[in-house]
Amino acid sequence: RSKRKIVWTLLLGYTPARQSSREAHLRRKRAEYKEAQTLHFDNVTTRSPRDQATLRQILVDVPRTCPGVPLFTHERIQQLMIRVLYVWSVRHPASGYVQGMNDLLAIFILVFIADATGTWFAADGSADGVSTRPLSTGSRGRPARSASIASSTRGADDDDDDAFSA
Repeated sequence: RSKRKIVWTLLLGYTPARQSSREAHLRRKRAEYKEAQTLHFDNVTTRSPRDQATLRQILVDVPRTCPGVPLFTHERIQQLMIRVLYVWSVRHPASGYVQGMNDLLAIFILVFIADATGTWFAADGSADGVSTRPLSTGSRGRPARSASIASSTRGADDDDDDAFSA
């Protein structure tokens, strides 16, 4: 199993270096994200005009994320991205949301999905538009593993947004 997810979360300061304290830390972070999602995203009546403008821009940008990579056309992935980007922008008002943050988030989504499934996806013009072969290959040049979009989006729902809420 890949260590990319662990390395990214450590380098970004999202998880502590001591493995013994990671689980408790992640539980706390997940609870913080759920609270922020409820407070800022789910509660539409408290949005300021600035927050409404931010959400409008996110709603324009998310569908433009990685055109040609069908994973990012899935509604569940787009909804995950909208929630994460909006909550992050509201929690970080000094920088807020700027165009291009959706593309940065896409990299994390790909890394985390690849870590969870063991598969990297690439657009290849196949019937569903996504290669079922990983970008890396085994020792004989054969695909090391394969998976489908359906399996890659499993778990990409409300409960997993917190992985992106640093």
